[in-house]
Amino acid sequence: MKYYLLPAIIVVIHLTSWGKLLYQSPQLWAGIFFISCVSYFVFNWKEVKRLPFVLHALPLKKTGYLLFVQCLFLLIILFANQLHIQFIAILGVILCEIVRLKQYPVQVMEKDYLAQLSNKMNEMDMHFLTIRAQRHDFLKHVSAIGYFIEQERNQDARQYFEDLLGEYKETNDTIKGEKIHISSILWKYKRIAEQTGTIVNYHLHVPVSRMPINRLNQVQLITNLLENAVDATRSFHTRFAHSAISLHTEVHGGIYIVEIKNNAFFDDRTILDTLFDQFENSSKNGDHQGIGTFIISSLVKSHNGKLSYRYQNQELVIKIKLPLILNQKNKHIINNPTSS
Repeated sequence: MKYYLLPAIIVVIHLTSWGKLLYQSPQLWAGIFFISCVSYFVFNWKEVKRLPFVLHALPLKKTGYLLFVQCLFLLIILFANQLHIQFIAILGVILCEIVRLKQYPVQVMEKDYLAQLSNKMNEMDMHFLTIRAQRHDFLKHVSAIGYFIEQERNQDARQYFEDLLGEYKETNDTIKGEKIHISSILWKYKRIAEQTGTIVNYHLHVPVSRMPINRLNQVQLITNLLENAVDATRSFHTRFAHSAISLHTEVHGGIYIVEIKNNAFFDDRTILDTLFDQFENSSKNGDHQGIGTFIISSLVKSHNGKLSYRYQNQELVIKIKLPLILNQKNKHIINNPTSS
């Protein structure tokens, strides 16, 4: 209910403002109202289409000042008799609404940023606990293998050793060459995907943590890519009983390349035409807002990168290209993770 309080107040302000003006001079303000509505929807169509999500992303604390300004304009409309003053006031109400809609992408990024930080701390804790647990149990594993050898159960000892080696190799593959903020993400989503039967392969010729953007943006980008892939393959595996994810990185000609492949099924193929162009589109099945694809696209554009994708044989392939160094300022940002 709280998500609808702010929009309800905004609607009341607009209805009261226009109601007063239309009652005062129906013919004059009816024409102005029509022109204003048409212009508003034409020039802000992308933002208007996001209105259902504004309910969740524009809390009163963030946009309360706009509400206050609109209330002031409403009072002017109600108590001023001069036509030009009323015109300026209603224009102010409309401008506040445009500013509110323009702020929405920023609010989404901020909410995602805070959520990423919280999740990142939990992931890093779990990652280190796993490594510490393996080191803690190392002597126990050695004792178990020694026991099998003493009992001349060589086949059991060999099988135990192979299982143990596979477990250590899995953890090592996700942390090799990576910094902790990325290795914990790779480890987390690999575990989640494999629990649902998805095969996960990382072909990281260049560490993800060397991606030429600051660390926080690295976390946002790789998390949203893997989260979308895991969710898509989960639905695909339920339907077809098999699924796979592949993450590939390389550097070529001064360009850092990230490519992720995953099985996916789209009930509506038309979504693919504007998968990263329209906010409400998503690579996941079900009721999803497409915020992940919006964040991925925004991050790539903000770093002068290129994003391309294709869907063939029930496999979605997303390729991102980022210039390694644009200028000294960007180089400073790469080396200074506290920069934004």
